[in-house]
Amino acid sequence: MQPPDASAATSARSATSVCPAVGAKEAPPQLLLFVGEAIRPDAALVALLAREGLRCLSLPGAEQAVRAAALARFDAVLIDAALVDGRAARAIEALASSHRCPLVVLADEADEVDEIVALELGADLYLARPLAPRRLRAHLGALLRRRAVGGNAPDLAGAAAQGDAAARPLQAGGWTLLVAQQRLSCGARSVRLTHAQAALLRSLMSAAGDIVPAEELLAALPQHERLQTRSLRVHVHRLRQRLRDEGVHELQVEAVRGSGYALAVPCAQAA
Repeated sequence: MQPPDASAATSARSATSVCPAVGAKEAPPQLLLFVGEAIRPDAALVALLAREGLRCLSLPGAEQAVRAAALARFDAVLIDAALVDGRAARAIEALASSHRCPLVVLADEADEVDEIVALELGADLYLARPLAPRRLRAHLGALLRRRAVGGNAPDLAGAAAQGDAAARPLQAGGWTLLVAQQRLSCGARSVRLTHAQAALLRSLMSAAGDIVPAEELLAALPQHERLQTRSLRVHVHRLRQRLRDEGVHELQVEAVRGSGYALAVPCAQAA
């Protein structure tokens, strides 16, 4: 397939939902990008998705996808797992990040290691083929609904109050978490954290050793890093690994089966 030109992207942007509900506002068009020849949607899938107001654009590789991103805004990106490697993966990751849209990886077969790699690269969902069209449609619908809910305008007063609370340092096991600086400190020792790691640790330390439900931990993550519930383990794994690598043995993140996570030491706000 040849790289899209401006007219093709304009047509994709102008696509509208099919059969909107009577009396309801017509939803804005939603554009899906399929990257990789192996996952190019057939006519039946295109028609099925069109009935849900989802338009499809298919491109063979990452470079074409990045060029297309300059012409159209995508609501979700689906990529062949065979491309999740090297520069292609980084290009797709940057594309999904810049669009703040869900990233779905479609693989020839289920593989736990490949799934973890895909999720750690930023994928929201990893699905094995063959995949029934209606199941794919259901997964995409759920991802897009969550994105729409997450994009609602926030309560500014509540956000300001939460921001003040989040800025206060927390202490546990002799360590102090400086949330704004994304840093743990203990005497002369200092450990830098990512935004997501600092957000997870803040929620766990604020709970003072109590269990924090998985849903609450997900809500604490930066919006563009929120994944489906089963993928929270990827973020927790990264946090645990960071603490181990830096020798922060006093802070242990424990999983509570069926409930969530808890910090193994009591926590209190620093004065």
